[in-house]
Amino acid sequence: MDKNKVILNSEMADINLEGYTKISIPWEDGTNNNIYAYIKPDTSSQVVYLGSDANLNEQSRTKTLVFRTTAPGLTIGEQSQAILGVTQLEASYSYEVYILTINPSEFTEFNASGGTVEIGTYVDIFINGKYSSSRKVDNPVYEPVSSGSDGVSFLPSEVKGNTIVQVANTGTTVTLERSVTIRATTTYGSADITFKQQANVQSLNSLEIRTGLFPLHGTLSEMPADGDTTIIAVAYASYSYTSGEVTSLAPIEDTNVYPVTWDAISSSNGLYKITDLSGNSASFKWYENLEDNPRNGSIEIHYREEVYSINTTQLAYLNVRVGLYNNKRAYYTGGIIASFLIE
Repeated sequence: MDKNKVILNSEMADINLEGYTKISIPWEDGTNNNIYAYIKPDTSSQVVYLGSDANLNEQSRTKTLVFRTTAPGLTIGEQSQAILGVTQLEASYSYEVYILTINPSEFTEFNASGGTVEIGTYVDIFINGKYSSSRKVDNPVYEPVSSGSDGVSFLPSEVKGNTIVQVANTGTTVTLERSVTIRATTTYGSADITFKQQANVQSLNSLEIRTGLFPLHGTLSEMPADGDTTIIAVAYASYSYTSGEVTSLAPIEDTNVYPVTWDAISSSNGLYKITDLSGNSASFKWYENLEDNPRNGSIEIHYREEVYSINTTQLAYLNVRVGLYNNKRAYYTGGIIASFLIE
């Protein structure tokens, strides 16, 4: 090291040396900081120690010190002197940026129905490796950075530097739990905060079987005894979701994932399934009823571990007569016309 130049690090060095006099010398750099010279005024040859207040600026600073003897009878110009250049290194700044949830303050997860949370960005400042202060960042840039960022938007906040994160309702879209990561970019660096959004799970809400008859003879509760009428049954379902959405009844469509199975149930085995027409429908018939009494049965579906059934009754043979009237085939039940079929 050059013997007439010394370099101090940026940290504070103010020591108490026994037998030494501490002299404060202003840096004169716009701060109230001083260089400290530790000397023994009454000793001719000595070791001089230097210290300084911490340099908190991000620029180094330099001061020239003049050491001069005080021999009696000599003018200042005649005194011996030594010039020492003192440089103190610039401060080392580091920053830790982080995001806090403001409202709600302990927020961690969005519901499947969506929602909002207000966030703000802050920075901890470290000087020469030591914590100095914290401050709020007024102008961060927010953006979603997670792969599952669909439905994420930002609303303005009344507080400068804050934003309101809005996540959309997942509605009737079945989703897994996902992570929503928001990044704040600042002049100090960037920080991420991650929230979860609840999975949107579909559950069976209700089941229904809707039927039609072909040909249109009788009704489901008064099926003709001749066994010529086909029952076409279609399975309907409605669903509820974690998001709070509930759908209307509609023909079941996910039979490739959750198969629909059909059963024909009757005490005399008179009701039988003809065939499955598609994933959500099937056809049924009664065998001809030659007995004196009506017989009862039901059509049953199994879907997603749930069972639903509807009842049907076939009239007794003696209760049904068929005749022609004005080119119409009339089905009689106890003397009352039950239905017509145009020939």
